Amino acid sequence: MPKKSMIEFATSDGHMAQGYLAEPDSGSHGQAIVVIHEWWGLQDQIKHICDRYAEAGFRALGVDLYGGEVAKNAERAGELMGSLDFKGAAINIVGGAVRWLKEGSRRVGVTGYCMGGVVTVLSAAWVEGVDAAVAFYGLPDPKSYDSRKITIPFLAHFANRDEWCTPENAKAFTKALKSFNTNAQSWFYEADHAFCNDRRPEVYSAEAAAQAWGRTVIFFKDQLT
Repeated sequence: MPKKSMIEFATSDGHMAQGYLAEPDSGSHGQAIVVIHEWWGLQDQIKHICDRYAEAGFRALGVDLYGGEVAKNAERAGELMGSLDFKGAAINIVGGAVRWLKEGSRRVGVTGYCMGGVVTVLSAAWVEGVDAAVAFYGLPDPKSYDSRKITIPFLAHFANRDEWCTPENAKAFTKALKSFNTNAQSWFYEADHAFCNDRRPEVYSAEAAAQAWGRTVIFFKDQLT
C-alpha cells in the first residue's frame, strides 16, 4: 500500500507550499512525478491519482496551487483559476516541488489536468530540473511562453470534443512542438474535456482514461529511468 501524507516544501521564491505525497513500498527514492490539479484544487480525485502512481512504483507529489482551498462549485473554481499566476505557479510551486523530490529521486516528471495541464506546459518550458512532462487537455496562451523551450520528452493527451482546449489549438501546438522536439508525442481521444475525471460522470470516459493512463505510465517509466 502507498505511504500517504501531507507535506510542506519550500517554493522557489522563498515561501512554503503544501502537497499530498504518495510513495511506493520501495521508499523515498526512484522515479518521481509532480501532479498538478484541475481548477477545483487539490481534491480527493487528484490525491487518488497520486495513489495510483505510487501503486505503479512512482513517488507522486500532488501540489496545492490554491493554498489549501478546494472549490465547491464551478463559480468558485473559476474565481480561483482566474486569480492564479500560472507562470509564477510553475516556476515557484512546481519548481520547488521538483527540487524537493530530487533530494531523493534522480529524475522527476511533471503532469497535470485541465488547468494543471496548462501549468505542466509552462513547467516544461520554464522549470529547471524537469526531466519529462505529460499534459492532459490544457494549453497556455501562446503569448505567455516560447514553445521552443520545451526540449524535454513531452506527451500530451487531448479530447476531440473539447470546447476549452480545442482540437484546433491542440493540433497547432502539437505540430509546432514536433517540428523541433523529436521526443514529443500526442494522442487525441473521442471524448470530452476532463475525460479522466471519474468524479464527473457527465464527461468521464473509462475507455479513454484507461488508454491515456496506460500510455502515461509507460512514457514516464521509459523517460525517468
